[in-house]
Amino acid sequence: MGSTRRLVAILFSDLVGYTALMGENESATLDLIRSSIRIQQPLVKKHHGVWLKEMGDGVMAQFHSALDAVNCAIEIQEAASNELNGKLRIGIHLGDVTIENNEVYGDGVNVASRIESTADPGSIYISEAVLGAIKGSGIHAKFQGDKHLKNVDRPIRVYKIVKDEKLVAGSKSVYRKNLPWVALLLLVIVFSVWKLVSSKSNKSHSTIAVLP
Repeated sequence: MGSTRRLVAILFSDLVGYTALMGENESATLDLIRSSIRIQQPLVKKHHGVWLKEMGDGVMAQFHSALDAVNCAIEIQEAASNELNGKLRIGIHLGDVTIENNEVYGDGVNVASRIESTADPGSIYISEAVLGAIKGSGIHAKFQGDKHLKNVDRPIRVYKIVKDEKLVAGSKSVYRKNLPWVALLLLVIVFSVWKLVSSKSNKSHSTIAVLP
């Protein structure tokens, strides 16, 4: 079978602190890995992804759509937050890969893997290419900086998916709710300053009339 080159979204996930966990309690860590696979595998399929391989505590999957990959990652983290103690982290990159004999190679794979390794526990990190592809979807992300990733010859702009937009919307809502009171307070301050300045001005211009 010959090789083919495609533009795909690559998703990597793993458990943070896997080596230390294995040293502390091997049996419990193996249970975590089994739970991780049990959670992720059906969700990858649900979002039209292809389950590529398992690597120790890690998982690699590919998607034809970056939006499918991100939606899948969000649902995985929601399901894994309690069962995996928030230890799962996910990285996603959209790039060219070479597919040969059911194996995936290329810079796109390496970048996705390195992005995932920089992610915080319980988070989803994506590249700028993924961010551009999901624009207009209603999913938001916060810029994490230009990352110099191992074996990647250029800085990669990395973003973190904002999972709870209610917090953002809530803060805007509170601001709008209190805006009239803020305006009233400013008006009172301005009036008080004007009265003070006016009072001082009147005192400085007072005169004494001398009667004949």
